[in-house]
Amino acid sequence: MLNMDHEQVYVIVILVASVALLITNRIRYDLVGLGTVLALVLLHIVSPTAAIENFGSIPVITLALVMITSKTIANSGILDKVGDILIRRLKNEYVILAIIFLLVGVLSGFMSDVALTVMMIPLFFYIADKMGRSSSKYLMPPLAFVAVLGGRYTVLSTSSNIVLYDLWYQKTGSFLPFFQFFIPGFIILIIGIPVLLIISRIMPNRKNPVSTIEGFKTGEYLTEAEVQGDSPLVGRTLGEVEKQFSIRVVSVYPGRLSSPERVLAAGDILVIRVRPENIPALSGIRGPTPGTLGEDDPPRRQRAEVFVMPDSRLVGGEHHKREPVR
Repeated sequence: MLNMDHEQVYVIVILVASVALLITNRIRYDLVGLGTVLALVLLHIVSPTAAIENFGSIPVITLALVMITSKTIANSGILDKVGDILIRRLKNEYVILAIIFLLVGVLSGFMSDVALTVMMIPLFFYIADKMGRSSSKYLMPPLAFVAVLGGRYTVLSTSSNIVLYDLWYQKTGSFLPFFQFFIPGFIILIIGIPVLLIISRIMPNRKNPVSTIEGFKTGEYLTEAEVQGDSPLVGRTLGEVEKQFSIRVVSVYPGRLSSPERVLAAGDILVIRVRPENIPALSGIRGPTPGTLGEDDPPRRQRAEVFVMPDSRLVGGEHHKREPVR
């Protein structure tokens, strides 16, 4: 038997509960994090002062700023412009990749590796489409690896470097130079880029466009439905509804907490994850309405979901200029 005191047991229980909540996605991850800290404080495992100090620590603030910066750049649209300029000015695929890999490597010294990878994915999809290549040739492993390789030459490049930076300050009272790891980190990046170009070249170009409905395999749909006053779902719990209709209720509005015991009421908006084969059963329930037509829409007009195939005449057109489908 392991000889553990009560505090160690509490920590293990809180850790297991937090991981379980994150996996089930019943509660928002930020609320799970705050709840974990609160539980540690209430059980006197961490003092309130220490908890507040950690929220204001250098690693936490730095990572938060890095994530905000990454999201801002991704939403600005500048990456699409960069990709368009490179494709128009440079015709060689591997010259373009080398430049972008170097750009990713340099940026990874100032941003989170994960955030940078997510931010650059649209750019690589754009370039792959223009080059007529499969995006998998560029994304994995080339993009993921170069973001990791490049993020080694500054003290802000990785979470471990940030923690080391903070620990060094606590121990010595002085900060590490910003480019403390520049020489070994940059050498690794320069050597790694040609290797990743070779890997990208030898990877198969598996680009198989969908040409039939059968080829379009949809795992699950994510849809939204409002519970009307005459719905049989009113007064029932989420757990009962999920079990009966084989669906997953991701969240319910109003309100943030969505436990299986929550009782549904008229006006609740459900965010539902459902498999295609279960849609007919779900749509047959009286009360939940997936959506409504606009006020100006003709009363007999209906909405439908369609798949646009690669050889369709609709490809490249502007949908608002098309004639209505009869």
